[in-house]
Amino acid sequence: MSIYRRVLRYYQPYRGKTILGLFLSLIGIGLNLLKPWPFKIIVDDFLRQTPADRGDWHTWVPLLCLALVVIQFAWGIINWITNYLFVKIGLEALVKLRTDLYSHLQRLSLKFHDARRSADSSFRVAYDSQSIQTIYNKGFTNIFASVIALIGTFIVMLRLDWILTLLSLAIVPLIVGAIYFFARRIRSESTSIQEQESAVLAQAQEGLSSIRMVHAFGREDFEVRQFHQQAQQSLQANLRLTLTNVNSALVISTLMVIGTAAMYYVGTLHVLAGTLSLGSLLVFSAYLLMLYQPLESLTYTAWAMEGATAGAKRCFEVLDSQDDVRDSP
Repeated sequence: MSIYRRVLRYYQPYRGKTILGLFLSLIGIGLNLLKPWPFKIIVDDFLRQTPADRGDWHTWVPLLCLALVVIQFAWGIINWITNYLFVKIGLEALVKLRTDLYSHLQRLSLKFHDARRSADSSFRVAYDSQSIQTIYNKGFTNIFASVIALIGTFIVMLRLDWILTLLSLAIVPLIVGAIYFFARRIRSESTSIQEQESAVLAQAQEGLSSIRMVHAFGREDFEVRQFHQQAQQSLQANLRLTLTNVNSALVISTLMVIGTAAMYYVGTLHVLAGTLSLGSLLVFSAYLLMLYQPLESLTYTAWAMEGATAGAKRCFEVLDSQDDVRDSP
């Protein structure tokens, strides 16, 4: 069974709450898509050169500005509710996994515990278990919201100007390729970090638990050197992951800027040719940002999922361990 399917099993009791949260997310996405339109109406209908063409702007401009405030406030309330709901569900599932891990460790034989450091088991219960919340909050729910936002934004952009839309999407395959390339490296480096952090905790716990023996034999300097060496290895692992994240962010942000610059150039030509209004270009720019934001969110989601998968794998390794000392029937 895949790691993601095993993680989802912990969220089956919260299926109803999850569906409610996803439904509220759909409402929030719809409100977010409405945000640019009041300003578009103001630009196209009331910011014209001749006063005769502006209409009753004294009435409509304040109403449109008020509509923008109402849309933003409603979106904020929906976003607040969904965030709280999803975080609460994730924390409840985290408690369940931690309890399962601790309960299973209590049932395993002394042979199992003698074969590994107790600090490593503690690290898996306290820290690796948090991966189940990351996979849910930053993974499944975020992927759903980002994909729906992408589809909705794409449809609206097509109706505004299909040429600009296709031009803006030309970089998407490159972005997806970059995500796939860096995701594999992030998973392996995240696994290395968790192993090194567990080793640092184990080194500290063992050194402090035997502090009387260390003082008795004058091994303080040796213990410090051992801990420093382990901490250095953890530092190098974190630096490798940081460098990978920085490089990937640089590549993806550069691709997005290239797509934005191309859209501005072609969009300006369309406005000068009279095939696109200025308000529509401004709205299209806002939607382009909305299009790239889910793409960027999916990028970080993919990296977070890779790191969390490494932690979840370490948790399920414990749960899959069999007790080799069984009670007689």
